[in-house]
Amino acid sequence: MATSNTCSCWCWRIIVAACFAELGECNPLDMVEPTGGQRWGPNTGMAARVDAAGRIFAGLRETKTESLLGAGVESSADAASAELAVGSAHLAADMPAAREMMRKERRDMQRSLTKGTNEASHALSLSNSKVNISIASVESFGFIDEDDASWKLRSRVHMRQMELERAKPSQGAHGTGRVWWQTHYEPSFHCEFAERLGDLGDGGKWVCDPDRIRENVLTNGAPCLVYSVGSNGKFGFEQDIMNRISPSCEVHTFDPAPAGSGLPQGASYHQWPLGVDGTSVQGVEAKSLAKTADELGHKNRTIDIFKIDCEGCEWTTYDSWFDGGLDIRQIQVELHWPHLPGNSPSDKATKAHKFYNYLFDRGYVVFSKEPNTLGCSGECIEYSFLKLSPAFGQNHSN
Repeated sequence: MATSNTCSCWCWRIIVAACFAELGECNPLDMVEPTGGQRWGPNTGMAARVDAAGRIFAGLRETKTESLLGAGVESSADAASAELAVGSAHLAADMPAAREMMRKERRDMQRSLTKGTNEASHALSLSNSKVNISIASVESFGFIDEDDASWKLRSRVHMRQMELERAKPSQGAHGTGRVWWQTHYEPSFHCEFAERLGDLGDGGKWVCDPDRIRENVLTNGAPCLVYSVGSNGKFGFEQDIMNRISPSCEVHTFDPAPAGSGLPQGASYHQWPLGVDGTSVQGVEAKSLAKTADELGHKNRTIDIFKIDCEGCEWTTYDSWFDGGLDIRQIQVELHWPHLPGNSPSDKATKAHKFYNYLFDRGYVVFSKEPNTLGCSGECIEYSFLKLSPAFGQNHSN
């Protein structure tokens, strides 16, 4: 019986080896060489392993039989042979389960590999996308796209101009607008493709790259919203918006006077002035920009161009322009020194500085400055502002 127990131990070791070697947990089948002169490895097929197991069984049977016959115990050899046959039967019975287990392992491994490859590909795509996004595009909200070196140069030019302004904040407070503006707030940002839209002379406004707005409308189907405050019966600016950018632009004009004739087809005219809610201009109730946007269904909308020439209302309304969540990308405004509140030249100068700083704090930069030398004798001036991220001018010192 001792011989039988020994045989049993060997048989089950062989069965376990044959069932699990494919999974890479053990490889006791190295005791024999596979057919074809190959070496055992993780890719050795199950058929080869079964063949090897059979040869192990046969070899063990022959060895054990010879040993037992030599000792005169042929019956024990027969018992060993029977036990080997039982082991072979167990092996054959376990093979389908082992094969299914290995198939499952392969499927799981393939799924993991595919998932890992997809995730790696997605991460690489995101990484490439981030690499390809320029600083200009980020800090101009997608309006300008140029190489980082040029954008950093723009930033340094802007910073130097603003440093000059901060170095002499009280210069030019001599009682007249033409003197004060001569020494304050020059353009600090250059828009290469700025274009003057509207009539020649008084009424025209400098707009930064109207072709880019046009491309965004035509190519991407982006909405285009323009507010024109103050018209004085002239609609050259509105007409140029339709002609140069797109007739699909939503253009709204506001003025307390009747529209008269000449309003471009597709533009909307609203006979009320921009002002503080509850006040009136020329006997017409004024409305704040937030109330106006709310009534027109434009709350939280982006206004691409906000043109305002309202004979002084800019000084009393600018701090409410962004109420209601309005996102104003460009501001074209005529500033009127005679209407600037203040009891002294220094008081007026202080309030004028406050106006500019209010816009600068929100990321706006000056890209155009044009004196009105005809209608106001230099006491009025046209400014154009472009909205950028407040980070512009802060992070590009080198």
